[in-house]
Amino acid sequence: MAKRKNSDHTPKKIELPDFSDAEATYFIPLAGSNEIGMNFNLYGYKDNWLIVDCGVAFGGINQPGITAKLADPVFLRGRNIVGLVVTHAHEDHIGAVAWLWPQLRCPVYVTPFSHAILRKKLQEFEWGDEVDIREQALSSRFSVSPFEVELATITHSIPEPNALIIHTPVGPIFHTGDWKFDPSPQIGAVSDIDRLRALAGENCLALVGDSTNSREAGHSASEATVVDALEAHARDCTGRVVVTSFASNVARIQTVAEVAKRLGRRVQLVGRSMEHMASVSQQCGYLNTDEEFISSKAARSLAPNKLLICCTGSQGEPAAALQKLARGQHPIARIERGDRVIFSSRRIPGNEIAISDLQNRLIRHGIEVVEATGENNLHVSGHPQQDELRQMFEHVRPKTAIPVHGEARHLKAHADLARSCQVPYVVEVQNGDVVRLTQEEGVIVGRVPDQYSVIDNQRHLAPMDAPYLLDRKRLSHSGVVLVVVTFDDAGSLVCDVSVENIGLPDTAFDKQPLLDELHSVIDSLEDDQVLDDDFVRTEVFAVMRQNLRKLPWAPLYHCVVLRVAIDE
Repeated sequence: MAKRKNSDHTPKKIELPDFSDAEATYFIPLAGSNEIGMNFNLYGYKDNWLIVDCGVAFGGINQPGITAKLADPVFLRGRNIVGLVVTHAHEDHIGAVAWLWPQLRCPVYVTPFSHAILRKKLQEFEWGDEVDIREQALSSRFSVSPFEVELATITHSIPEPNALIIHTPVGPIFHTGDWKFDPSPQIGAVSDIDRLRALAGENCLALVGDSTNSREAGHSASEATVVDALEAHARDCTGRVVVTSFASNVARIQTVAEVAKRLGRRVQLVGRSMEHMASVSQQCGYLNTDEEFISSKAARSLAPNKLLICCTGSQGEPAAALQKLARGQHPIARIERGDRVIFSSRRIPGNEIAISDLQNRLIRHGIEVVEATGENNLHVSGHPQQDELRQMFEHVRPKTAIPVHGEARHLKAHADLARSCQVPYVVEVQNGDVVRLTQEEGVIVGRVPDQYSVIDNQRHLAPMDAPYLLDRKRLSHSGVVLVVVTFDDAGSLVCDVSVENIGLPDTAFDKQPLLDELHSVIDSLEDDQVLDDDFVRTEVFAVMRQNLRKLPWAPLYHCVVLRVAIDE
């Protein structure tokens, strides 16, 4: 085996290599390799670029008014994009396709289930019908010249998850997507281990792999274990049972349906995204239930102990179904004292406060809350733990390991594990790193811009540093000082200048020196200057800047100039 080398450090100088090199294939993570979510990966050969996944990450508590983040593919402008391949239909892999497609303008390759999900999303966009979607069969191989892409069956928590074998002119690359080795998946086939093992004899250049659970020892539990766990925690409830999970976890919806059958309950789906996901899954033949999910009208006529509600909102999202149920504001469903809510999901980092607030509200209303833990099997992850990662390296035997899909701590743990498996080259990447892959080695050779865009709560796509978004953040932390100056038609002050604090206590600073200086400056203006609103605002801003910069924080400031007619 070749001497093991590590490429752990990104070059400080940002420069682009010669992408026309015929002896190398290049890999670039534009997003998803500093965070969990927002996956956007590039494979390049002779400056032809294949995109793998195009997802979003959701806004956090430090980003007011931001609903999602996504990659800004500035590096690709003016380059030849040959196609976009989606590994599966989770939001962090497919959620940005509709938003970014006008910039990419390339064919989109999906399997049937992902196709159905994407088509629904595209209906919300005026360019939706323009997108060239090319549906591919499971386990198929298709050309995206100069690449050949082969779909390898893998298990995950949503229908039709795919690992990709990307056949390049230099050699094959294995891109795992999201995966686990589940011997008893609730939905879909087991992983195609034989195809993975065959890769070991094909001189695989690199394994680009999921790092989400790389810090967790052992083997992930099977989805089949959740059935018994949910039944055990729901059986003795005399009221309604509510199970909340991720809407896209179709395997969990199937599990809930099985539990309801065992308990003699009927299932009501609550939450638009969950209803849509279930509908698409049924159309594609992935939800196998003996009974249809019941309507809201039928649910109202059932005794509480005959109803099982499966709903969205496990992360405390303010507009999700469970929040509305907790507030008694849901239009088609309700819960009350004596009911039980089971959180069949993990807490995504950053959502802890929102989830705790939601659970406290439920408990105050006399509703029992049961949360998933590592011991009770109320939730199992769809991602591999350390034993599975070792098995994957043993099957594929890549020349280079490139951990992706994780925060720095996950990527480092995955890299250390790859070294322990004697992978010859281990490349620790961050978003924007350029990895050169050849028959000899994998190594970081440069960087490209790694920028983000955001979707705000008005469904606008904007750069991360858009001035109005920066203003929102400053407002949330520092407040605003507003000056109002009111003149009559002749340019005389009608009343004293007003200084108002918004989001600040009245005692935040002494207003009198600011007021005195503002009156002095306005009184000194010439007749033509006092009639020019822009000139007045410029002079007022200068005074405010001089006074407010003395404060230990930096509030926003604004000036309103009013003109009023005075009756004779």
